[in-house]
This record gives sequence, C-alpha cells and structure tokens, in this order.
Amino acid sequence: MVIILCIMFLSVNHKEFNPHNIIISSKTKNNVMVGSDFHRLIFSDEYCSTNGIFINFSLNNITIEKYFNKIKCNFESNSNNNIIISNIKAIEKMILNKFKNLQHLNLSCRIQEQLQNGFIKLYGDDAIRYGRHSNINFLLKISGIWVTNDTNEFGLTFRFFIFNNQH
Repeated sequence: MVIILCIMFLSVNHKEFNPHNIIISSKTKNNVMVGSDFHRLIFSDEYCSTNGIFINFSLNNITIEKYFNKIKCNFESNSNNNIIISNIKAIEKMILNKFKNLQHLNLSCRIQEQLQNGFIKLYGDDAIRYGRHSNINFLLKISGIWVTNDTNEFGLTFRFFIFNNQH
C-alpha cells in the first residue's frame, strides 16, 4: 500500500495582497510565549476564507545552508529581490498598522529584521537541497499577532517555507 500526502495552500501573490481582506480575531492566551496574548488572523475575500495569510513570492540567486537546527536561505541583493523584499516588509507593516489602530503598542517587525539582514530562516526539512539556486519559490505563512503583556510589544507569528526545491 502506498500513501501519498498532498498538501495544498491557497496563497496570494505578494503584489496582490490587500489588507482589507484581513480579519483579526479576539485575543486568546498565547501557548508559545509566556505572559502574552495571541490574535489569529483570517484571510477572507469573495472566494474563500483561510486561517492565516499565505503569501507566495520568488527570489533569485539563493544559497541554502544548514544553520544549527534551522535552514538559512541567503539571498543576493539585486533589483528583483529588493523589490520583492520591499513588498514583503510593506505587507508586515500594513498588517501591524491595522492592529495598531486598535491598540497603543510598540511594533516589532521580525520579518523585516530577517530580510534586512539578507536571509530567510526555515525549519528543518529533509527534502531541501542545499547549495546555490538560481530561483526559489517561497511561501510566507502569517498565523497571527502576538502581544506581550509586560513590554507592550506586538508582532506577527510567521513561518517561511520553500515550495519548489526539486532535484
């Protein structure tokens, strides 16, 4: 017996992202960060609704390397990558500013921090091919917004995935 697992994500291209399609849920206790709350994000348009926001984008001239228990994707600074990185950083700010209009807290832009340093961190995946790649398709999953109770900071809960690392 052969079992094939097929995972499909409905995603929006980074150029077509619209912050008006985001619904911010009421707060719940954060199970990951002690002393904080979590607000789930829902993407909803006229076609569907999803738990979380899934954004796809491609970068070129990538080097993938093992980095402790994670995977680090270093990307070259070039005009194509810089435009896409600017769009991703703007999306993070749009989402956080939508939430900030409801709260009086300090923004923590963790996606921007990674991207400004020229890399994307991924969690271990045995199927990832290390080395140099001319083009990689990424998926950014934004699950929600975390809010610390003691420092009045907030930011996005997110993860990056590769979805085309063929051999």
